[in-house]
Amino acid sequence: MTFSAIFRYEMKVWLKKPAFYLIAGCCYVIPLFLFIGTGGYFDGTIVEETKTLLYLNSPFQITSFLHLIGKFLLFLVAAIIGSTIYKDFQHDVFRLIYSYPIGKGTYLNAKFMCSFLLVCFLSLLPLAAFISGEFVLGEGSPYITSTSIQGYLFSYGFILLPNLFVFGLLVFSVVALFRNIYAGFLVVLILISFQGLVENMFHQSNFLVALLDPFGKYASLDHTRFWTLAEKNQLPLSISRTLIYNRIVWLGVGISAGFITYRKFSLSQFGLDISLSRKRVIKSRPGISKTHPEKVMQFEPLSGFKQTLFQLYTMVRYQVSYVMRHWIFISFALMGLLLMLFMLNRILYSGELTMLPLTRLILQIPVLFYMMLVVFATFIFSGMLMLLEKDSGMEPLIYSTSVPTSTIILSKTVSLILIQFVLLLLFMGAGISMQILNGYFHFDFTHYFFALFILHAPVLAVWALLSVFVFSVTRHLYSGLFILLLAWLAQFGYEQLGITSKLLQFNTFPLLEYSDFIGYGSALVGRIVVQTYWFLWGILLLLAAIRVWPRVQVDSLKIKWAAVKNSADRKRLAFSGLLLLPLLMVSYIIIDGETSIYKVDESQKVLSEFTEKFHVLKDLPQPRISAVSLRVDLYPEKHDFTLDGEYVLVNRTDVPIDTILIKTSMDEITEYRLETLGREIDSFPPLHFYVAQLSGSLMPGDSIRMHFNVKNRPNTLFQRNSGVLSSGTFLTQDILPRIGYFLGQGLQSPDSSDHVNNHYQSWDSDLVSYSATISTSADQVAFTNGSLIKDWQENGRNYFSYETTKPVKFNFHFNSGKFDTYKDYWNDTLITIYHHPGHTQNLEAIASGVKASLEFNHELFGYTPSEKKINIIEYPLTEGSFSTLKTNSIIMSESVFGVNTNQAEKINFPFYVAAHEMTHHWFGNKLIPKDSPGALFLTESITEYLTLQIFKERFGDDAARNFLKVQHERYFRGRANEQGEENPLVLVDYGQNYISYGKGAAALNAIAHGLGREKFHDFLSEFFREFAESDRYSTSLNFFEMLEQNTPDSSAIIIEENLNKSITYNLEILSAEMSREDQNGWLVEVEYNVKPYELEKSITGFYQRPIELGVYDQQGELIRLLPILPSENKNTIRIEMTSKPHRLVLDPNYLILDAERNNNSITVDE
Repeated sequence: MTFSAIFRYEMKVWLKKPAFYLIAGCCYVIPLFLFIGTGGYFDGTIVEETKTLLYLNSPFQITSFLHLIGKFLLFLVAAIIGSTIYKDFQHDVFRLIYSYPIGKGTYLNAKFMCSFLLVCFLSLLPLAAFISGEFVLGEGSPYITSTSIQGYLFSYGFILLPNLFVFGLLVFSVVALFRNIYAGFLVVLILISFQGLVENMFHQSNFLVALLDPFGKYASLDHTRFWTLAEKNQLPLSISRTLIYNRIVWLGVGISAGFITYRKFSLSQFGLDISLSRKRVIKSRPGISKTHPEKVMQFEPLSGFKQTLFQLYTMVRYQVSYVMRHWIFISFALMGLLLMLFMLNRILYSGELTMLPLTRLILQIPVLFYMMLVVFATFIFSGMLMLLEKDSGMEPLIYSTSVPTSTIILSKTVSLILIQFVLLLLFMGAGISMQILNGYFHFDFTHYFFALFILHAPVLAVWALLSVFVFSVTRHLYSGLFILLLAWLAQFGYEQLGITSKLLQFNTFPLLEYSDFIGYGSALVGRIVVQTYWFLWGILLLLAAIRVWPRVQVDSLKIKWAAVKNSADRKRLAFSGLLLLPLLMVSYIIIDGETSIYKVDESQKVLSEFTEKFHVLKDLPQPRISAVSLRVDLYPEKHDFTLDGEYVLVNRTDVPIDTILIKTSMDEITEYRLETLGREIDSFPPLHFYVAQLSGSLMPGDSIRMHFNVKNRPNTLFQRNSGVLSSGTFLTQDILPRIGYFLGQGLQSPDSSDHVNNHYQSWDSDLVSYSATISTSADQVAFTNGSLIKDWQENGRNYFSYETTKPVKFNFHFNSGKFDTYKDYWNDTLITIYHHPGHTQNLEAIASGVKASLEFNHELFGYTPSEKKINIIEYPLTEGSFSTLKTNSIIMSESVFGVNTNQAEKINFPFYVAAHEMTHHWFGNKLIPKDSPGALFLTESITEYLTLQIFKERFGDDAARNFLKVQHERYFRGRANEQGEENPLVLVDYGQNYISYGKGAAALNAIAHGLGREKFHDFLSEFFREFAESDRYSTSLNFFEMLEQNTPDSSAIIIEENLNKSITYNLEILSAEMSREDQNGWLVEVEYNVKPYELEKSITGFYQRPIELGVYDQQGELIRLLPILPSENKNTIRIEMTSKPHRLVLDPNYLILDAERNNNSITVDE
């Protein structure tokens, strides 16, 4: 046989298969729907004009899409390339073929080249789909830009095509050597797992991750991790050195696999034997003596139900043993467990933050990824078991036995589910081992068993039931796997296709948040109902599988269908009918739960309608809330609350007011009444907005009272309407009604006269007098703002009365829970932490952070809290992961209590959070900014800078540098996702936390470094005294102007650059040469590059500012820090040293905003 003969034959075989064209159609249609669905084709997404969107056909996004598509093309690689070499063994014709005079190289090359070309053709179809999607969406779509041929060529030529070649060689080699098609699919799973393994094992080294990633994703996109959306839309992807190294490495792996296959493969009867079990030698036994008939074993044959159970047990035991002893199962289990362990290690030790190995962390991201691998393994193992008799040639014998079809199918189903249980037990064992290795011995076995075997195991079981049904119908490995893979992929397209009903979203994994306070909360019931629904469908699929399982060998679908109809009997039909009853009942429950969901329509259409109708009322004079009195009754056991409240509204304008605008909560039910209410003259129910006319005008300086009642909407099956929890309730002022026109029209400049009467957290009040009585269950404690005046018990409930000593912001909290307490003191101020009884690890660190903040800021600003008690109240992770200060209470997320503070080289996160929130007492509560751009600069940026100083004072310079490093990364990561315009720091807007936190801390630190730390702190103190508890709200421009007056001309550039500009740098040390000058000195010549950018554009007029160069010795100790002043982009400097230098670092103290810091350092040798 010649190469061309084999090639033509294999090509004809594939092109005659209808399945090939079905696959080709899916390779086009699915990416097309993915593309246009993401572009809003099915949901008609309205996009705000001010937002920058990521173009779907930009080179960056095309490459991202193909990385995703490429993983699923891997299964086609296994199915097409693997089956092309395997079918000779499958149909047992290899002995005949190998008897012909055929060369090994000719045979292997023809097989591989034919199948690889077919895969290449299929891989071009997604690209064709994307190009078609561009025309479907049209040029008018905000998601489409001009077509970039370069993007398609780069993605296909350097990423997808080499991947298919390498992976094709690996699959072809493994299948050819081991003569096992399942080995090819195992290679696919190993490659997917290996990428995750590399990502998690080497997460601290971007280069190693990029080099070893088999898909080339990180090598092609790593340099784009800090790109802004504009850069992702406009810039082409470049062929970096890392990408070239990655391609060389994996091409080498693929070619090596092909070479080994050529050497080891032989045109002979036997392939490689890698059986892991010893072959047993059957020893002869002496025959039974005829003269001793009593030695003959007596037994009674089983019959009926006992016989069925025995058959079932025997078949299950054999099938489970067959799979678990198979090297494919062992390989998969080891890879899955390694991946899980390294993924968990990355989660625990990611960046500058370490977490305790809590059970809830193990059962979040790692378990979901592991479950995905178990599902893929289920597909493969189901194929092995369902086709076991067919592959072994034992089908005719099985068909001739009296074993019922139901027993055969049930045995395979039970075997699959038991294998899944074994894999879940392995996961649990690995999780517990990880906890032990980290010295954590608080094992939550109940949570492990519930999450794995109650929440996840039923989902896996349904996938097993579907697999059994699919292989019963198809009786073909590739067709079955392809259908199952499509069913799995479908769940990722529900949103794009507009499928929202849980009745149609097939068997998805639970995405439930867990808290030690409430477990999985009220969402658990709905999840169990949905899973029951799909499990009942799974049982129906199992019954259908029993009916369609062939007991005779037929090739015609017509004959097979006739056999299926003849196999039906009344008992089976009756059982199926009975099963439909609970299925219909559960369906009704789900439909009722979905129809009872309370929907809030805040779409752009509704907002536009509201603006068009009520915009004329925007500047209508309104009274201000001056006093708040509340009675809040919490019922944790019922998840309900009621609230009775009263506002005192004061007319602080110069004109009479006869109309009041009232905005009530969107989620709660509110009733209100005004003392002098005439009538309600207008309303906008979608946004709960009402226009009330008073019976008489409210004159300037006069006041009226507004009474209101608020209660929660009841929870439904799939929606939690109430914020009241069984323990750990955290409600805010959002449940209360507000006064005035609420919809912002875009904030004006800080020097504008607009919004002058509003501070940054309220449009309807200044500072208010506050008192509240809050009640809760007898076993819980309740909190709100202010000092506790008294507490008592009444009618089996606890009551607490609170009052603030001074007027406060309209920023309230209502907490209730079962807490343990931890107490500490700073001078005469009591610090009390109310925490979950099991969360005791970080109490001292939290209290220390509060005390350090009180000490540092009191010395700098004075003004200690008037309430002599600081409460730190923990709330459940299900309610959020943020922390906030409300008067004298720090509301802190459960996530903070799960941080590991025993790693000295890592950031002490609980200390940081506590210090940061306590510092808001000065910047946020005492100094309150105006509602304008830059407000968050005066609160968050200054607070973050002061926290840095507290951190430095407590933990030293190295910890401060780590802190700044995190802030730099925070800024550049947030900047990469900015959809609007990046404002300068002094005009930072709401929602731009990456600027107010990340850039804010770094910029103010650079300013303090340039001016002198002491001088800058004196300025902060002066600015604070100017505006703290002032009648006028401060602005960022006030800060900027005062700072300019206190800054010498030599440092003005630092102020301008950090506050008024959006400038970043690219610093790079190009080379460094060291020579011995004399016995006691060294001369180092350094060539370095400095490129400044403003909003991604290179600056032509260069900003001259000093940059630090750090010189370190062999031990990593700083031996010299010298300022250098670059005169142009490329600069050279000579340094004379008395100590021998080893390493040079540009900007070692993170004073410059530089995204790529990998090229800032260099090692020097003589």
